[in-house]
Amino acid sequence: MEAKCFTKKVECPVCNNKFDIIKVIASGIVMEKKDEDFCPYYKGVNPILYSACVCSKCGYANFEDKFNSISDKDIKKINEVIKSKWTPRDFSEERTIDTAIEAFKLVLLSSQVRNVKKAEVAKICMRLAWFYRYLEDEKEKDFLKYALDAYIESFEKEALPIDNLDEITCMYMIGELHRRLGEPQEASKWFFKIISAKEPKILNKGKANLIIKMAREQIQNLRDNR
Repeated sequence: MEAKCFTKKVECPVCNNKFDIIKVIASGIVMEKKDEDFCPYYKGVNPILYSACVCSKCGYANFEDKFNSISDKDIKKINEVIKSKWTPRDFSEERTIDTAIEAFKLVLLSSQVRNVKKAEVAKICMRLAWFYRYLEDEKEKDFLKYALDAYIESFEKEALPIDNLDEITCMYMIGELHRRLGEPQEASKWFFKIISAKEPKILNKGKANLIIKMAREQIQNLRDNR
């Protein structure tokens, strides 16, 4: 079944501009497969392309489900750093991978201005890496590296879980990104951390068990490919 889309009116919390965004009806979304770093492939419409919300008037951008979660302090920063230099652009039309990349780079810019947690920066960079992977573009590796650095800093300095990122998922992503970036020894180190962890902070036992299974499989794959 082809996923259907509809438009929704939202109001920017920074400048009060009202604009349209495209939403994908969940019941029509069909995922065909996922890569080992959870990069999804969809039949028909890819809902991730539309998960970045960008105000056409001031340039503030964020994940659609977090768009209204902004403090007065951060509104001031957006006005000073982004709105003051912004050229109005409309992101309410059907998105290509290229326009999704543009939208997510604006999300990344807003996140840097607001100094958000590294767990959120890693999530943004992973989306950008996936988009470049869809295009078979070498820039994928750049954003995998940015995501890796953010995941490591989050694991070392932030109190996980944050949103859907718990300790065991963060360790897995660090290991998997090391593997994808051609660093098998570092990858193995992090995968072994997962299977030897005593009481990692987890959000979901079923997901944690799946990640432990995936870590064991990657350890074996790395051994087989020596």
